[in-house]
Amino acid sequence: MSSAEAPTPALRVRGLIAGYSEQPVVDGVDIDVGRGQVVAVAGPKGAAKSTPLTAILGIARLLGGTVALEGRDVTGLPLQKLARLGVGYVPQVDEVEDPSVLDGCDLVLALGCRSSIPSRSGSTRACRPGPS
Repeated sequence: MSSAEAPTPALRVRGLIAGYSEQPVVDGVDIDVGRGQVVAVAGPKGAAKSTPLTAILGIARLLGGTVALEGRDVTGLPLQKLARLGVGYVPQVDEVEDPSVLDGCDLVLALGCRSSIPSRSGSTRACRPGPS
């Protein structure tokens, strides 16, 4: 690989169209996530933030586009096969009592991330690589 070439992303989504019926809720979503990256999607309630992920997992209807994991086309694979490839999903639940952003960062640290995250004290902690 030449220095001009970027490494293959761990997750690459191109042209994703998804919804909960035949009507698209999101259209034309492109996502690249590098190995060890933590990515967040922000927006108001009801803005279809989770729809791309649920479509990748087969929970929402995938109407178009492609999904690749480590360069392998996994478009439309069932959730159990994606899980065997290391893809997971933790849905939002209402029972969690007012978690903060730093609580979420602590969770990422506990799971093993590959970047720096601020601690509750305000200092920055570098994470060791998590399991591959």
